[in-house]
Amino acid sequence: MTLLHVWSILFPCITHGYTAVVVPGVWEWPASERTPVKCSVSDEPGCWPGDANPELKQMGLQVDDVFRMVEMTLFLCILLPISVRWFASKWHAGIHLHRLVNLVYFVDIVRRHSHPHSWILNTPVFALYLFDKH
Repeated sequence: MTLLHVWSILFPCITHGYTAVVVPGVWEWPASERTPVKCSVSDEPGCWPGDANPELKQMGLQVDDVFRMVEMTLFLCILLPISVRWFASKWHAGIHLHRLVNLVYFVDIVRRHSHPHSWILNTPVFALYLFDKH
């Protein structure tokens, strides 16, 4: 579901022939990119068209969107299956890789300013996991 979620912003590009433009936003605490100021419907370089602009038939992505697509694809489609495969033959390396994927996934969700529900729901569970581990 996570991969579907992070790649879903490109669905209009596939289904309706939209183009995509990447416009950097402003980075703020906690390492989360804020939405750039939306421009008019004119096609100006560096103008963020909004998430979806039907007038321009364009999707607006931010740098963090592209980063999350690459990161989640790498971690969930490559590193996670490798860690599970290593459980049988290289358990020690496999569990460390598995925990790294877990940690990066947690940090990526919690750092997002648009995910305050994760601060409330995921952080206590992760803290309990760390407490139980030691």
